[in-house]
Amino acid sequence: MNFKQWLNESVTFTIADHNEDKTPKNISDLGFAVKIWLYRNVPDFQKSTNPEGFAPDGLHELFETQGTMNFYPKGIPEDSISKVMSAIKYYLGELGVQFGEFKKDKSNLFRGETVYRISVKMNVGKKDEPQEVNMANQMANTILDMLNIHQGLQGRISVRDLLMKIDNLPDYNIKKHVQEPSVEQEPGHAMLISGGVDETRIKRHLDGLRALAKWAIDHHYDALQWS
Repeated sequence: MNFKQWLNESVTFTIADHNEDKTPKNISDLGFAVKIWLYRNVPDFQKSTNPEGFAPDGLHELFETQGTMNFYPKGIPEDSISKVMSAIKYYLGELGVQFGEFKKDKSNLFRGETVYRISVKMNVGKKDEPQEVNMANQMANTILDMLNIHQGLQGRISVRDLLMKIDNLPDYNIKKHVQEPSVEQEPGHAMLISGGVDETRIKRHLDGLRALAKWAIDHHYDALQWS
């Protein structure tokens, strides 16, 4: 018996190079994300000698989305700290995090080391994130063929090219790709071999891909990928 026919095989279309899992989910994640971003974009921050860099103000705030994030500027030249703090404010704004004043204090954890305490409020779950488009292998094959994309069930395409292909797709081409369910008759019962591809489902998935491509363009992403 061919057990493969019972597997729910599918293809998922996503924004290439977009990974929502990297979005900070709590204050601990946020501190790590800010630290990595500063290392990559602000040379003055690379002089920091405190390995902590950023941390929640106490273990009780480790997994909270609202509270205090501590910034330890040890090693950063005094005349560069304001520049680094401006960069922190910029990146917090990019992440959609609300923040208050940077209050200078002395750390109890690091023997009186200078610390800036930043009140933060994260809008977790409220971010504008794209929805993946998932469809069965048969439907994905049909749509890729319909759009004249010959990369198989794993590939990548410019979002602008995809949008142009979808918007210029004539109705008759959609109707041409409709497939009736196929049934194999066996003694005593009928076995469904293929669920078919109906016009309504094709249009629904095309609308999903169109919305995904438009989201990518609006948020400055260049390509969609599928696998």
